[in-house]
Amino acid sequence: MSQDHDPMPRPKLRAVDIPSSFSAKANYSLVHATHFTLGEYWLACRYDQIKPQLLFTENESNTERLWKVPNRTQYVKDGVNNAIVHGDLDAVNPNGIGTKVAVHYDFSLASGASQAILLRLSATQHTAPFEHTEDVFSARQQEADSFYAMYGARNM
Repeated sequence: MSQDHDPMPRPKLRAVDIPSSFSAKANYSLVHATHFTLGEYWLACRYDQIKPQLLFTENESNTERLWKVPNRTQYVKDGVNNAIVHGDLDAVNPNGIGTKVAVHYDFSLASGASQAILLRLSATQHTAPFEHTEDVFSARQQEADSFYAMYGARNM
């Protein structure tokens, strides 16, 4: 793909295999992102039984569909929609690379049921990204409750 019309380099996203030294029973998918000014980031996507699909495309409009102009790349933004809604996996990059990624969890829930999805975006690659999840959520909830108790609508 030519990027000669782009004034700055684009971010690069790629699926990463989790090193076996991290966890013998890793239950998460991992995306590595690099950006020319923001640096490196890691997105960990936890799952219990069914691994989510990582759907990679380029952050490009489908110029062929919109304006009848040939696309610069095979993998345009529409690819995520086409993969999920129409089952067209040829619309996303099978090599797990791109400038845009969607994490697709496929759940069927009964009426009134709920399902939690845990994602962690970090500037550091963690060996156990979800190890202290409950503690972190509890602390953040207490902080938010304390803040809104003091500055919430009832005190305005």
